[in-house]
Amino acid sequence: MNQTENTIYKGGDLIKECSYSLDQNINHREYMEDYCKIFLNYMDDKQKVLFTLHDGHNGDIVAKQATEKFPVIFKECLMNNLFEIEESFNEAYAVLDETFANNLDVGSTSLAVLITIEEDQRVLYSANVGDSRSVLIREKEALRLSKDHKATDKEEYDRVIKLGGIIFNHRLGGNLAITRSLGDYNYKTKESGLISEPFIKKVVLENTDKYLIMGSDGIWDVINEEVAFQLSKEVTSANALAQLFIQKAISMGSRDNLSCIAIKLN
Repeated sequence: MNQTENTIYKGGDLIKECSYSLDQNINHREYMEDYCKIFLNYMDDKQKVLFTLHDGHNGDIVAKQATEKFPVIFKECLMNNLFEIEESFNEAYAVLDETFANNLDVGSTSLAVLITIEEDQRVLYSANVGDSRSVLIREKEALRLSKDHKATDKEEYDRVIKLGGIIFNHRLGGNLAITRSLGDYNYKTKESGLISEPFIKKVVLENTDKYLIMGSDGIWDVINEEVAFQLSKEVTSANALAQLFIQKAISMGSRDNLSCIAIKLN
């Protein structure tokens, strides 16, 4: 049976609405390994909204557990670091990854977005490990906020090689397409180059910003920022947009599990 899920959230002080959709893509995948979770009042604070997306590989155990563990660990890090957000993201991912030291062949990407208030402005922080991607739909452009940690990326390739890692067939060690992940401890020797350090981007939101789109690589393998910008014009709700991204990715030939979080910002 094809695993599908569509969940709508309304309200909150910082966003208009949000929704997520997932689809196993049954014609190409036997199992569902993507997970999404939304907290409209993160830490019981109406001025903090947290969105998470995890895309597992070689099984779903790391993605599933990371979905449950990350919000708890991140909260502890924020409190310990006096709400220094970027420092807390870095620490949270390090602590989270250590909990998966026994997961030798199973791993996951991770994408987390926090929207909060700083100096009377809405501020968005995007943190990611792996190739799940966040894209901000502004008034006239689509802006990528995350970084795809792939073995084909020149900066990641150079970093891995400098550490003594091996990339061939466009994969780390000939196996992993990504160069940063949670779990995958068979590859996390000091010389392999596989790490869990996140890429972090901070953006001050504008009143003209339209949507934030978060998706697993099943979405972005076939949809680029230009197409994402055009899709955002076709609907008027976050729920419709999340479903549209799933449908469009399938129609364009995606062969992976699909997950999409859409947040309507104004």
